[in-house]
Amino acid sequence: GGSGFVRNVKFEQLQFRNTGNPIVIDQYYCPHSSCKEQ
Repeated sequence: GGSGFVRNVKFEQLQFRNTGNPIVIDQYYCPHSSCKEQ
């Protein structure tokens, strides 16, 4: 992957039930269907 940062990300209408594990957000962004590190 690369390096960098993200701003102004908004998550809406999330529902969590019986959660016992942390939420992991994949930080690697690929705008195409085939990326070498995806």
